[in-house]
Amino acid sequence: MDNKLTLSPLLMVTRLHAGIPSSIDRFNYIANPSSAADHWMKSGGNEKYTKLLSGINAAFLLMNLQNKISFFGGTKNAIENRPFNFLDENSFFGGARYVLHYPQDNNRNWNISSGSEFFTESFAYSTFNNVDGEGVIGEITSDNKEKRVYFNTFTRFHVWPISKILVSASLNYNHTFYKYKDLFEQDSLDLSGDYNFSPVLSPRLGVSYVSSSFTFFASVSHGFNTPLLSETLTPSGKINPSIRMEQAWNYEM
Repeated sequence: MDNKLTLSPLLMVTRLHAGIPSSIDRFNYIANPSSAADHWMKSGGNEKYTKLLSGINAAFLLMNLQNKISFFGGTKNAIENRPFNFLDENSFFGGARYVLHYPQDNNRNWNISSGSEFFTESFAYSTFNNVDGEGVIGEITSDNKEKRVYFNTFTRFHVWPISKILVSASLNYNHTFYKYKDLFEQDSLDLSGDYNFSPVLSPRLGVSYVSSSFTFFASVSHGFNTPLLSETLTPSGKINPSIRMEQAWNYEM
């Protein structure tokens, strides 16, 4: 890579309208996959959405440091007709990522990368009665809005003590928090508030050996999974304030 600035843009628009052949048996799934269970057929079950994804990536060299900066964002508007209700969703997300890599050449037996990432999303979702399961939108039954913020910072180090052995180590710090608003006023329950996940520190250490006839690899790492917006909800569509991140240690050899 030379010292020139390189830009890589992205723009993608998706429009979807799909029927939902739910609850059919295996025979009909193979022989007539467009068929549907009676209650889904009666309701005319379907999902429609328009989704926009955009971003731009910039890469350049500065004092032998390879820099990569990305900005991204998008929106999604969707409605889904199910026999038991209608789900209306509107979301927006945006973020930025910066990664610094040193050195950018291949003349050393080590390299290091470090960076940070910021990501935020806003998600509004409501449910409505499906009148008699006929595919007619009725009264609103829930009205919610969530805003989430994710922050990651990370470092990765690679070293080749000899030509056939690679040792890699990395560390990631994550902090995620979200704000929930219960906008449904027809009941007395209001779970609006700020809900934060505890910060997570995730290390990883790995080693590999590669020769012409033999390869060995081993690693130990910590991982986590932040619940999706839909996973923070109870079956009744309310926020679950007790939801927590999934965390685990992974061993491979």
